[in-house]
Parts: sequence; structure tokens; C-alpha cells
Amino acid sequence: MKFLLEVQELEKEEWYHGMIPVEDAKSILHQNGDFLVRKIERERKFTPPVLTVFWDTILYHFPLYDVKRNGGAMQFTVNTFHQDSSYSKVIKLHLSEKLPIFGEIILKNGAPKQLTPLVKTSFCYDIAAGLAYLHSNNCMHRDVAARNCLVTSDNRMVKLSDFGLAAHGRRAKLTQFDKVPIRWLVSNMFGYQSSRQAPEVLRYHIYVRESDVWSYGMLMSEIYNDGKVPFHGKSIAEIRKKIHDPEFRPFVPHLSNYPEIPIVSDCGRCTVE
Repeated sequence: MKFLLEVQELEKEEWYHGMIPVEDAKSILHQNGDFLVRKIERERKFTPPVLTVFWDTILYHFPLYDVKRNGGAMQFTVNTFHQDSSYSKVIKLHLSEKLPIFGEIILKNGAPKQLTPLVKTSFCYDIAAGLAYLHSNNCMHRDVAARNCLVTSDNRMVKLSDFGLAAHGRRAKLTQFDKVPIRWLVSNMFGYQSSRQAPEVLRYHIYVRESDVWSYGMLMSEIYNDGKVPFHGKSIAEIRKKIHDPEFRPFVPHLSNYPEIPIVSDCGRCTVE
């Protein structure tokens, strides 16, 4: 019961990430002293959490464990030298007092909870599955964007929503009387503007099923860039000029462990015959 309560307290800390793979920790920790606490796969009834710290290009992993004192309260530690009455407190002790964990390794910055690359990839798969279902039923969504996705409270599933602009068929010609299927030009709070529409929609006012695929690529770039709009930092004039260039596509982080990343560029290869 004591250990369960300790873990529940840990879950309140922004630097506790639960059960995440080491590969995801690598993508989160970049500077000396960056750290997080994570849960590892259960090997027995209770497996203690692990403190993961970045130092000199290497990730170090230190199990947190308890020290039972004769006639005294249970204490927790990461290196036996420094102890406190809970997992959270012993981490905060090292952080505030700059007490070394091992050798020169100290804690400097707790990495806040965030969506890991694995979770982001899962989101992309969910949305792709929803879009594929629509297309298999001869329907175009025409408004694929992050704002039209619903995320479950546990971050385990994303559902494509808002079908107000959906249309049956594979191709639609827009007229001046038609409702614009997406805000063609979107401004963000920093004043940058970005196109989420495929080039054929902007140039020819033709919407095809592949236009959904373009928008899906823009959505993927938003997900992997933590919500930044596509072509973030580019002027609207530059976007208009280069949008038809197949090499002009949104930047996404290089994540070698996730082969889905190139799909963002592949989504921009669609053309209208």
C-alpha cells in the first residue's frame, strides 16, 4: 500500500512520464541535467520507478528504491547517500540542493509531460484509419485538420470529426457560391499564415479525394511539431509562390525510429490529372 501511494504522488509531478520506452526518453532529454521519472515493465509484484538523466550525450538510468530503518519510517533514495520520506521528495531534494546522483551527474531540468513520438504516431494512424474509412465509402471529408479531431481523455485514441463539409464522390468543382471547404489561409497568434489546402484546390478550385491526403499531410506536420501550423515562419507571399513546388513542404523533426515521418512529404505528391 505504501508503494502504491508513493506512485500516486509521483503521478502528480510534471516530470513523471509513466511507462514510456527508452527511445521516447531520448527524444525528450537533450541537455545535461535534463531528467524524467518513468515506470518500467513489471518484473515482479512491484517494480520501482526509474530516474532517467541525460549527461554528456548519454542517458543514465537510476532505480528509486526504499531503505528500511529499524524502528524508523521508511526512506527512499536513488544513491543511498541522500534519503527522504517519498519518491517525489528525494527527487526534489537532489534538484533543489544540486546533490550529485552519481559522479558529476546532477538534476537541472525536469522534462514536463508531453506527447511522445510513439503517441503522436498512434494519433496519425487513428486519423488515417478514419479517413480511409470515409474514402472507402466514396466520401471526401474536405476539412481534415487538427481542430476537427477529438482526443480521448487518456490520449489513447483520436477520432476524425466534423463532417459538415463532407461530400460524396471522388471529385468536386467549387463555384463562387460554394462554401469554402476549409479556411484556405489560416493565421496564428504570431502573425504567420499557412495553407492547409492542396494546390489544386487553390489554383483550380477542384477538390478531389487526394486533396484530403494533402490536408492529412499538413495535419501530420502539426502533430509532430507540437501544434505549430504548417510552414510556420513562412510569409503568405512565399507560400503562394512556392506551394506548387513539390520540394516545398512542411518541416518535421527527424526521428529515425519512426519511419512514418516521410509520409508527410509523400502526401504532397498528389496531382490532379
